Parts: sequence; C-alpha cells; structure tokens
Amino acid sequence: MSSSRLARVGSLFRLYSPRQAERIIRRYDDWLQTMQEHYGVPCGCIKTVLFQEMTAMDGLDILADWSVKLYWLKYSLLSRLRRICKMPPYPGFPGGLLRKRDSSTGYGQVFARTAIQAIRFSLEKGLDESPQALGLKNVPDENEPDDLRLIWYRLHREPRFNIRMAALTLLSAAEETTGRMDFSSYTPEEIQLIFTRYNANTKSVTDYGREAYQYYIGL
Repeated sequence: MSSSRLARVGSLFRLYSPRQAERIIRRYDDWLQTMQEHYGVPCGCIKTVLFQEMTAMDGLDILADWSVKLYWLKYSLLSRLRRICKMPPYPGFPGGLLRKRDSSTGYGQVFARTAIQAIRFSLEKGLDESPQALGLKNVPDENEPDDLRLIWYRLHREPRFNIRMAALTLLSAAEETTGRMDFSSYTPEEIQLIFTRYNANTKSVTDYGREAYQYYIGL
C-alpha cells in the first residue's frame, strides 16, 4: 500500500471527535490553571493546541506509537541480555521496526526530543528550579537512549506531564518567534505564528496556525 493511500486509510479512524476532545480537556481545567500560573501561558492557548492535536489524531498515530513501543521493548531486552552476558552497553541505538524511537504522543502530541528541549529551556530560563521539580533525577539528554525512552513513556502515559510539556513547548515557540515571553503583548499574527511553530519548524503562518487561532478566539 502506498504511503498516500495509507495516510488516507489512517485518517478515517479519528481517535477523538471535537466534543470528546473538549470533554477530556475540561477534566484538566485545574492543571491548565496551574500551568498558566506557573509559566504564564494562558489556559486558552494550551487548550487550543490540545484540541488541535487531539482532533487530528488517527490510526496512523496509534501505529507510530506502537512502533516506538516495539523499538524500546527490543532495546530493553537486548540491554538486559548484554548486562547478563557482561557485555559493554550499546555505543548507539540498536535497530528497530522502521528504526522509529520517537513519535509525537499523548494529548499534546509532543515528541520526546521536543520535550527534552523544552525541559532544558525551562531550566535555563529559571522557569523550573531543578529537574526534580519536574519529577526527573537529572537534566535529560536526547542523545542518551535511556533519557529519550524515559521522557517518551512519560509523555505517553502521564497526561499532566504531557500537558506541562505542551505548555513549555508553546512558551519556547513564543520566545523563538517573537523574541519575548509575554502572552499579553502578542498580536494576532504573533499568536498564529506561535501556534504554527508548535506544530512545525517554519517561520511563516500555516493553515494550522490560522485554524488554531480561530478556535482560540472562540473560547
């Protein structure tokens, strides 16, 4: 099956309707408020990216997550075997199904590498005082397999952690695109650009950014 046909088939199986997404997001109203107070990212902005990502999730996202799970399962088994056999650890990542060791996952559809960059951003800016404040033992490194695996599984299994990383990713995107971290000062064009940057590495507003902004102003 061609990749384009596979994409069409996957898109038929949307995981969340708009109503379901909004109902789930409401469950985390208290946590969204905590994130707003802690990081200065408005609840509405976080709700917007969660809604955008959740209503776009489909069967292909499930397949991507399963590919990553299979990769890390193989990594764990082989690492354990090497320890039992008293062999040195892997100098790099082992091979895996499609060699896929990261995917956008959870309600905010955040990559582990993106989350690690967001964590470093937070610590460098003093938004969080230590890795322990984020429930981590140390500052994670995206080039360390165990760190990447830990963060991916937390994103996949822990909605509150995932939402925190979504908030930090928005804040990092805001500083990158506007040069400042003050959501009260952004123009409509800047907010669209921030939403766009959350979704893609581009310097111009995309349909995603425009659609997200329309949802945002309707909240």
